Parts: sequence; structure tokens; C-alpha cells
Amino acid sequence: MFKIHLHFITFYAKPSLLAVFISLFICSCAVAPSSLKDSKNLIPTLHRAAVEAENTYNYASATNLYRSLNSTSPNDVLFILGLARNLRYSGDSAQSIIILTEGIEKISDQNHSTEKAQLLAELGKAYIASKHTEKAIKSLDEAIEITPNRWDLYSALGIAYDFQNMPDIAQKNYIKALKCSPNNYDVINNFALSLASSGKLNEAITMLEEIAKSIRSTVQQRQNLAMLKALKGSTGEAEYLIRKDLPKSMADKNTAIYKRMMR
Repeated sequence: MFKIHLHFITFYAKPSLLAVFISLFICSCAVAPSSLKDSKNLIPTLHRAAVEAENTYNYASATNLYRSLNSTSPNDVLFILGLARNLRYSGDSAQSIIILTEGIEKISDQNHSTEKAQLLAELGKAYIASKHTEKAIKSLDEAIEITPNRWDLYSALGIAYDFQNMPDIAQKNYIKALKCSPNNYDVINNFALSLASSGKLNEAITMLEEIAKSIRSTVQQRQNLAMLKALKGSTGEAEYLIRKDLPKSMADKNTAIYKRMMR
């Protein structure tokens, strides 16, 4: 139904249950391109810094670093992807789309099918983030034709179809994603929320309960379970999960929302 990355990627959301879900759901300076051109040896160092910034959720710094790298090596797909991805994580999906579209145009006449698939995949995710789901589906379908075994493409397609209120098609894509990446908790999370939005609340709860038992589960996934428990009317179980993970002020707020919702 929707995907929320506490770090970014991105989050996606579906309008129907979103009003209830939203409550569940740092900087370095850019290096001048001219200085990079003067010393190519700086590029690997800056790339490592960009990766580290992204891994620590410092998307503003990562964006600045990838922008410098992209200015120096504008045809390097790795840098195009890094810049576009971190723009998306930062909430600027519109600029991400522009950069990716230009990148695809640069390689469209060349035999770089794998790189084109990478750009199309990221473009599809940027379109989802900007709620252009029809364009997202087109880009993701094109990417799948080239690289049919990427779980994230099917998961993104599921999100796009959930946005379009087509849960049956969405859930078929989550199943395909799980065939590519069994026991992927991100996919299971999205699959469960899609089931809940289509009226299969008990099935969704069972699915999230299984992953919530694991030490690999995230706060987001456990709080989504709390949300579904509240929707079912099990407010006591929901409150237990909320207070187990969240600070008191946030837990009080979410608990109050769920109690009002169930009146």
C-alpha cells in the first residue's frame, strides 16, 4: 500500500488509509567541480564520503557530494543514480526526475542496457514519490524487461498499483518480489498494508506479527502492526506495541489518535 523509509528513500503513501498512518510515519559542503577537475584522485575519496553520508541518513550532504561528482563526470551512471536517489530521499523528486530523464537520454543511443535499467528503476521510484503513478509503472515495466530479477522493481510496482487503487495487481507484484527475495521484510510490510487496505485485515496482521517477532524487524514495521491492531479494535495490544518502541510523548500522541479513531 505504501512504503515509508525512515531514512528515504523515500516514502510512498496511499491516500485511503493515509490520514491514519501519517503519524507513524544531517551536513557537509559541496566541493567545487573545478577542484575535482584539478585532482582526479579526489573523486574516490568524495564518493566514499557521499556513500557514508547516505548510509548515515545525511541526505543533504550526500546530495551536495554527488552533485559535485556528477558535475565532474556527467556521464557516470553511478553518480547520476546517487544524486537522483538522494534528491528523492530529500523530498525533491521533481529534480530527481529531471536528472534521470537527462541521464537516460544520454545513453539511449548506446548499448548500455543494464545502466539504462538502473536509471529507469530509479526514475520509476521518483515518479511514485511525486505521485505520477502511470509514468512510474511505464518506467518500472521497461526496467523489468531488461532486468527481470530485481525484487525492488516488483515491490515498487506494487506500491504504484496500490496508489491507483488496484490492490489485486499490487499484491501480485509483491508476490513476485518475494519470489526474487524471500522473507524480505520491506516487501512483506508493504504487502501487509496492501492487504489491510483491501479489507484483508486479519491476514495483514498475521503477516506483520510474523516479522515483528524477529530482531530484524524495524520500528516502522512494528508500528504498522500496532496501527492494524488498532484498526481491528485491539487497542490494548496496539498501545503495548506503541509504548514498547516510541518515546512517551510520541506514544501518547499515537495512542490518542487510535482511541479517537475507534470511537
